[in-house]
Amino acid sequence: MNHDGPVYDIAFSPDGRYLATASNDRSARVWEVGNAKEVARMNHEEIVLKIAFSPDGRYLATGSADGIARVWEALTGREAARLPHTNTRGVLVFSPDGRYLASGEDSCGAVKVSEAPTGREIAHIKHKHTPLGKLCGPPSIAFSPDGRFLVTGYFEDRAARVSDAASGREVARMKHESVVQAVAFSPDGRCLATADKGGTVKLWPWGQTTVEGAGTP
Repeated sequence: MNHDGPVYDIAFSPDGRYLATASNDRSARVWEVGNAKEVARMNHEEIVLKIAFSPDGRYLATGSADGIARVWEALTGREAARLPHTNTRGVLVFSPDGRYLASGEDSCGAVKVSEAPTGREIAHIKHKHTPLGKLCGPPSIAFSPDGRFLVTGYFEDRAARVSDAASGREVARMKHESVVQAVAFSPDGRCLATADKGGTVKLWPWGQTTVEGAGTP
């Protein structure tokens, strides 16, 4: 499976039958794992940096240096939606049900949530702004297992924030002494983990009970 330039990201389809690749040659491609046959090619205006399959394997999301995230039909290469973004070098995450796509920027602490099949933006989540010209890495993003909530952590912000995925409304904030770099929900959705630059990992109960130590805006 060859591109005409460096490959920056790879992802298996959920059923393991296909492999998607993102490349400096301004294309994303989908290959059959069993025989390395190319089944789809998605051409871009700039280099492709990030890719992600939807949970059902029907769609493929790509992030390009042209500042646009795109959603494609994975096995046909047909473009289904475009999600304009200031910078999509960071991260692309589908909700567990495939309904939403969250995209994060490198330098401004913003996360956008869009309807995956249409590209319509439904929420815009902001963290502490990074000074112009300072790149601190993309935000960390994780959906709750039921897809209702989105937890985000950003390198310049000393807090992880949980938002309603459908509206972007902040429902909880987990404070740290250092900047938050990683977040994750447990598979059963009952626990939330947050980690910071200072080497501390915190576990928070999540669900119907109030998150201990979390403040609301």
